[in-house]
Amino acid sequence: MIKIQVTGVSQTLNGLRQEVDAYTTDLLTNFTTEVIPRTPIDTGLARKSWQKRLNGKEKSVINTAPHITALEQGRSRQAPNGFVNQSLAAAIAKTPKRIIK
Repeated sequence: MIKIQVTGVSQTLNGLRQEVDAYTTDLLTNFTTEVIPRTPIDTGLARKSWQKRLNGKEKSVINTAPHITALEQGRSRQAPNGFVNQSLAAAIAKTPKRIIK
């Protein structure tokens, strides 16, 4: 009989969870810093409406301005190609990759 025993799985999973949590927080922070200045401005409502929410396992960035979708779809001459995808790409590039040691 051959027996292979793996130990430390719980510790590794906990470490992975912590790394994913830290990466997600960093990514959302970087996205917020990228998207706010790229958001077209007229009255300022769309820029002021960006909110980062970190509630336990729930993490999100939202914008509650009623016209945010129209702005993203190019209704503003300031961002005719949208701005969210460019902001997300910049945030991903800016967020350091993490490795468990």
